[in-house]
Amino acid sequence: MSKKTAATAKVNPGGVMKTAATTKTTTKPKMSAKQYAQYLRYVRRHPAKTAKAKKARKLAAPCSGGWVAGGNDLFETCAMTAVANSLLFTTGLRVADEAVLRHGEGLTIAEALNAAACDGLAGIRLAGFFPVDSVLPGVVLGLDLEEGSHAALLAGGGLMVSWGGLIPARGVVEEAWALDWGLAC
Repeated sequence: MSKKTAATAKVNPGGVMKTAATTKTTTKPKMSAKQYAQYLRYVRRHPAKTAKAKKARKLAAPCSGGWVAGGNDLFETCAMTAVANSLLFTTGLRVADEAVLRHGEGLTIAEALNAAACDGLAGIRLAGFFPVDSVLPGVVLGLDLEEGSHAALLAGGGLMVSWGGLIPARGVVEEAWALDWGLAC
């Protein structure tokens, strides 16, 4: 008898030894290697239909209230989108989605901040930025979500701006940045 079985074994009064058996049930059907390879090819060919894109559309409010989406529902532009939403939150100036997409995908928050400081957004250059310990409205957050790393703007009241709308704030805060907008390009 293994150590694991011995630890769960129980002896009843009749002297018969019974072991506790545990079963694990899953809700997902198992895929063969061939089916998984087909799935991966499909996801690469149709990035807009991936789980993240579907979840983003589901989480974003139907009427986004004018927040910048920046193509973040389809592409990895969350850092620059959060910076653009900071500009909207602070100054009321809206950045076109095309301007966000022009900076490319996969930027870190630091890279997006440097780009906004050098090139500016909507005619305004980012005057300064610095990491902060406190999480206050208007701060750009680097978050660890179940789906992976993400950047969003904290709007206050338990909400954050992400995927073009206000959604409940969630995730573990990995970094927080305060932004100072001020110099015209």
